[in-house]
Amino acid sequence: MAYAEARFGGLLEFVPDAIVLADGDGHIVLANSQAGALFGYAAGELPGMKLEQLMPARFRASHVAQRSGYQHHPQLRPMGAGRELYGLRKDGVEFPVEISLNPVRTEDGLLVMSAIRDISERRRFELALQEKMPSWPMPTWPRTASWPPCRTSCAPRSIPSSASPAPC
Repeated sequence: MAYAEARFGGLLEFVPDAIVLADGDGHIVLANSQAGALFGYAAGELPGMKLEQLMPARFRASHVAQRSGYQHHPQLRPMGAGRELYGLRKDGVEFPVEISLNPVRTEDGLLVMSAIRDISERRRFELALQEKMPSWPMPTWPRTASWPPCRTSCAPRSIPSSASPAPC
């Protein structure tokens, strides 16, 4: 996939998130240095690996089926709506992640670009807040493409899953 490297390689280094581009078979064709650092791999180690190597073993089989489904209906969207997602570092340490998917059509066919964020710090903050305020409900925002909600209305509250945050 030299085309992907030539077209996206330098550009991806300017993105603050970990970015991984994979082909329809789940092979990583390109990853920025932030992805290598996030998962604990040296530069150049990620291309050629299967995506499933970057997740805990308990999620791998279902991911293969989900990846296949995405190939038939590719669209920009957050991954794992309603589920907690985890990455797996090279040293075997699991960590919570947030992933957005974006289909990229190239001369070599459809690639899927994943923007990956480690949300460990956010999870620690949420747990600490729950411990300090056990009767205070944690905000529950629907996971949509319009995430995050307007920053002017961030008072702690629960929103029914059928409701959408007010537009900004």
